[in-house]
Amino acid sequence: MYSYYGLSSFGPQIQPYLWWKKYITQIQLIQFAIIGLYGLCLNLLHSGYPLIYRMMPVSQALIFLVMFGQFYVRSYLSSKQIKKSQ
Repeated sequence: MYSYYGLSSFGPQIQPYLWWKKYITQIQLIQFAIIGLYGLCLNLLHSGYPLIYRMMPVSQALIFLVMFGQFYVRSYLSSKQIKKSQ
């Protein structure tokens, strides 16, 4: 992700070479889903941890999953539907 942002800062002439932005977002969505599942397993299997430590991974992963999911839909899925209808 940071490599993408670093390279994109060089300007529009490098943009054609940054075709992999969509895949970075997909990997991040998978990452947040795994972190959320891990947090749920932590809640179910390890009740000895303080509640805040058990809920933090779940809530943070859920928030990021929703935010990045909305970005993904807006950036990649909605634009395809608009292009197909034109």
